[in-house]
Amino acid sequence: MAVAMSEKFEKYWKVSNIALAVACFLDPRYKKILIEFYMKKFHGDSYKVHVDDFVRVIRKLYQFYSSCSPSAPKTKTTTNDSMDDTLMENEDDEFQNYLHELKDYDQVESNELDKYMSEPLLKHSGQFDILSWWRGRVAEYPILTQIARDVLAIQVSTVASESAFSAGGRVVDPYRNRLGSEIVEALICTKDWVAASRKGECIYVIMKFQFIVIQQLFYLY
Repeated sequence: MAVAMSEKFEKYWKVSNIALAVACFLDPRYKKILIEFYMKKFHGDSYKVHVDDFVRVIRKLYQFYSSCSPSAPKTKTTTNDSMDDTLMENEDDEFQNYLHELKDYDQVESNELDKYMSEPLLKHSGQFDILSWWRGRVAEYPILTQIARDVLAIQVSTVASESAFSAGGRVVDPYRNRLGSEIVEALICTKDWVAASRKGECIYVIMKFQFIVIQQLFYLY
């Protein structure tokens, strides 16, 4: 029994959702540090390989959002600008275009993302509203803010461990891990009617309807 549960744990551990790590990275209190900590804890000396893979995922995600946001401001370094100005005075148009391509590529790689990673971690201080934190930094991190808005909006669903790692087969069937449109509608109506019941309305109808919904959920008829 223990061996079967261990095998199932290893199976799901290898296919863990990268979105969870990205969400952790977007928390200014942890960033990449917490990911490195657990990578080292679970993977030992080879943790750097996994961290590098994660950073590549982050950079690809950033590049994708950057390509979809052409109006986002780009950070230009003085060194690159001066080098371009000096060389462009003496070189042909083809080489000048090549320099511009290199400069644009470097900007995608090293502006907001590297700035965010290089800044110190935010200190823990009571309750922290990560969505408000990102909302207040739209001007500073326009692209990362878009990523945070999309990634942090993903809801995480959980299943009881005794069901997820049961060696007895698929315990959580499709009827338990999702609700049909009719059941959802019934539950919404029930909620509204329960709210109305506080005003002394339709008590009997509400209780009868709730019983019908419970029957449908547990297949009692």
